[in-house]
Amino acid sequence: MCGIVGVVNESREAGPDIFFACTEMQHRGKESGGIAVFDEEAGYMDKHIGMGDMAQVFMGKSAASLRGKIGIGHVRYSNTGSSSLKNAQPVIGFFRGKEFACGHNGNLVNTKALMNECSMVNRFFDSDCSDTRVVAGMISQSRAASFKEALLEVLPKLEGAFCFLFLCDGNLYAARDPYGFHPFQLGRRGRDCILASESMVFDHLSIESPSRVERSAEFERDISPGELFIAGRFGEYSMMWSEPKNLKFDIFEYIYFLRPDSKVYGVRVELARRMMGRYLAEEQPAEADIIVPVRSSGSAASRGYAERMREMGYLCKEEPEGLFRPNVVGRVWVEPFQEIREEYLRLKFNIIPELIDGRDVIVVDDSIVRGNTIKRIVKLMRQGGARKVHVRISCPPYMWPDIYGNDTYKDYQNDRLVALTLMGDAAAIAKSIGVDSLGYLSLEKTKRAILDVKEPGSILDMDSFYDGVFTKKYPAGTGDYIIR
Repeated sequence: MCGIVGVVNESREAGPDIFFACTEMQHRGKESGGIAVFDEEAGYMDKHIGMGDMAQVFMGKSAASLRGKIGIGHVRYSNTGSSSLKNAQPVIGFFRGKEFACGHNGNLVNTKALMNECSMVNRFFDSDCSDTRVVAGMISQSRAASFKEALLEVLPKLEGAFCFLFLCDGNLYAARDPYGFHPFQLGRRGRDCILASESMVFDHLSIESPSRVERSAEFERDISPGELFIAGRFGEYSMMWSEPKNLKFDIFEYIYFLRPDSKVYGVRVELARRMMGRYLAEEQPAEADIIVPVRSSGSAASRGYAERMREMGYLCKEEPEGLFRPNVVGRVWVEPFQEIREEYLRLKFNIIPELIDGRDVIVVDDSIVRGNTIKRIVKLMRQGGARKVHVRISCPPYMWPDIYGNDTYKDYQNDRLVALTLMGDAAAIAKSIGVDSLGYLSLEKTKRAILDVKEPGSILDMDSFYDGVFTKKYPAGTGDYIIR
């Protein structure tokens, strides 16, 4: 999973806006990042790309030094291709002698076929090539008359999930796959145009007008599945490069990846997660003294769980600080290597024993994938003197790999998906992680929780979700990935 942002400003430099937007999307990836902007006056592209989070990438360099009013930015969590500078984005290519930049959120499933179709004598392709670099190479090799025509030639060949941003010759191009797997949203700040993976980005991009009145960016609409949106030096233009399929928005975005203050398809993420917690309490209650959230992704579900438990007559109270998480530690999921994830787990959580000792505890989290995080938490609870530890999860068992955006295929290949290894048996999983009981939210109620809080006019319904990690259903096919 990655974060992308594109900015077309009327009068101010794009670099600072892109930097702040990427920083706010750091939860979507922090292996590498970068910014590319086009300077119309000079007629060239200025860029800065590096490894680490945005603060590390721009250490010693100001984003304001990148000259140009139009640009794109990217924060990366690697799926295909190594976590290395050569795969950092935006990827830079050349089309008919003009430099272009490419940023991508998602994961293609036919990368091998695309590489085989193209000439291998190309600097973009090697044994450790990301799908984004393959797409950039295909565009570079195109003989189309214009960059737009090159995109219309390449996009139909791509299978899987993708939200692309391209920057070429003073124009920004945004393209989304026909299923709409991942969020891609358009916002406005006066005459400025902003595209981003999450709507909360718009809340942070405010400027002071000449009259000293703060003007914030506002969400306008979602980029449609199958749409190509163009903005830049020649105005704006939108077209459908593909007929849209039935919407299959990744349900795990609502469960985990999206920031709580984002809103997608009329659903405020915080409210959806609270509703998941409420349904979880109805389906999986437990007798306990305190309810402890796994912060921060499990916090909203824990609040909903505690509210509903009290309404149902249970006497347990929520204890948010029972499991302490230092602010300096980010998401363990988006670390690229297993050994790094395990090292971060030792830093990520601590307990306050006085809040735990001698009590029965319900731990609420959003999901269990590999089982490493919850095992560490249960161990801490036992060390803190908990009499019993119950775990409640606000989604179904994570049984199958996500091949459209999250790097869990490697875990699938190496038998690290704990629910699949134990055939979805909650009692067996509970024993493996060392808890007294384990309860999951049903898939029906997970979806219902999202739909319960949607705004009027939202297009979401029970069939609008990609839920392959729970059901083994992959709408765009499996391509290069072998699912037993």
